[in-house]
Amino acid sequence: MLATMPPESEHWSDKGWLANAVPSIQLTAFLGPWDLAGHPAMSIPAGRHPSGLPIGVQLVAPPGGEARLLTLAAQLEALNPWPQTLTINEQPHP
Repeated sequence: MLATMPPESEHWSDKGWLANAVPSIQLTAFLGPWDLAGHPAMSIPAGRHPSGLPIGVQLVAPPGGEARLLTLAAQLEALNPWPQTLTINEQPHP
């Protein structure tokens, strides 16, 4: 789950560690703090950006709350099934 739209593709391997770390931290600003605090977190689908990219919502639970997150995600999906995506080589089943 990214905090902003993804950047254009670049040759990141040609850049130093700081030039890679700063954009990574900016893009994933909402993930690290929960990891460091020991809170489980997950992203669930929440629609699409006008560009067509998927939008996610981050759910966070207290430490040890993984089951709560998975239960909530299952309940939300049961109420409004998430769109299924196919990889390039997959074909839909008749």
